[in-house]
Amino acid sequence: MNAPQCIFGHGVAVVTWTLSEPRNIKQYKEDVYLCKDCYNEIIRLAGTLGYADAPFMYMVQMHDALVSAHSLSCVICLFEGTRSIEGLYWCAKHYQTAEKVAQSTGETFDLLSAVQRFLWKLQLECEECKEDTNRCPNCAECECEGCDHWCSDCNEFVRGFSVCGDCGVRSCSSCASWCGDCGTCTDCCHSCRRCGECTSSGECDCGHDSESDVAVGDWGLPIVFKLHQAAATFYTLATMAERDPSYKQEFENYAKELAEVFAPYLDMAVGGEIRYGSETIGDGEAKRLMPRIHKRYRKYGNINRGKAWAEWKTLRDEYGTDILREAEYALEEGKWGRSVGGHAWAQVAATLRQFEEGEISVVTFVDTAFGLEHNNGCIFNKLWTTYGLKDILDANLEGRIEYVEKHLPEEEPHTKRYHAWKQFGSHTFR
Repeated sequence: MNAPQCIFGHGVAVVTWTLSEPRNIKQYKEDVYLCKDCYNEIIRLAGTLGYADAPFMYMVQMHDALVSAHSLSCVICLFEGTRSIEGLYWCAKHYQTAEKVAQSTGETFDLLSAVQRFLWKLQLECEECKEDTNRCPNCAECECEGCDHWCSDCNEFVRGFSVCGDCGVRSCSSCASWCGDCGTCTDCCHSCRRCGECTSSGECDCGHDSESDVAVGDWGLPIVFKLHQAAATFYTLATMAERDPSYKQEFENYAKELAEVFAPYLDMAVGGEIRYGSETIGDGEAKRLMPRIHKRYRKYGNINRGKAWAEWKTLRDEYGTDILREAEYALEEGKWGRSVGGHAWAQVAATLRQFEEGEISVVTFVDTAFGLEHNNGCIFNKLWTTYGLKDILDANLEGRIEYVEKHLPEEEPHTKRYHAWKQFGSHTFR
């Protein structure tokens, strides 16, 4: 079965236009077939003439006038005109030129003159280098001008450039500095940490970045961290500082040590959770609530946690606390459902932001961080074991310091001083 043809003879039709007036329906039928160019033209006319029959009948009049004047010949070379733009007919070769000129200059009111100027300029000697030289087929500029279509790396005119989605550098797709697999320059190429291949190339057999590799390499986190012992030390020191002010500085120093671990961990965890945005709250909401995060993550499709952690580190280095605030807002305002994102994760982001902006002290930050939970448990379970932590926190809240002290790490200076303080009741053993 043959495909329907445009009523104006411009090739295969892609859409129909519905007429309403009986006399027009009788002559042309109710639904008339249009090619892409004619459809674009009728939509443009409808903006001033209204919809229904008026723009179509105007195109009929223009078509009939052109047939009479040009016998459907190209307005440039007089060969057979097979396509039209703005009511003018063009042969296949000059149609491509006209389309290119219309797109690059935005000039459609006098397109014929614009195309004629373009073709004339291609034949001119360059005023700068005074040579009958190579001119850009896209804008007719001499190669010595370095136009937007000239690649200085390979010294060739190209159809277009690609822009690195990470650093924004512009590169010709034929240059060695460009990775066409992931859409970035080679400096920003999303190469696998293990095999070095681009993760979008199909050559990488590793699957994705190891979460532990990113946690240690990018975020500087320890691969093993005994949370229950850290909590026991923190809260026993808190007890000592509360009862004997001379231990306050030691308590605050230890809080700072923990904050140096907790802050990057919470940061990394937020970056991993926010990756669910496009899938859970939808692309439209993601673009509205977290535009920069959505733009960075969406190019990976279903991004895994390890890659999300790595990309979030880059975003944080680039935008600082501002991008964290964007994540906090999206997590709080988006409709995330029960299993991912939502208020619990917004609280995680808010706690970190408040600490970074000096709204809460280091002691408050660490104390709050110990108790943070996401939708499915303790916030720290993305990397470390949380065994025994909840028991320590509950015992501290209930004032059962004896239970807490049982979990102090042996041979640690803090532990020895605590036992000395408890036994002798004096800070002279510090």
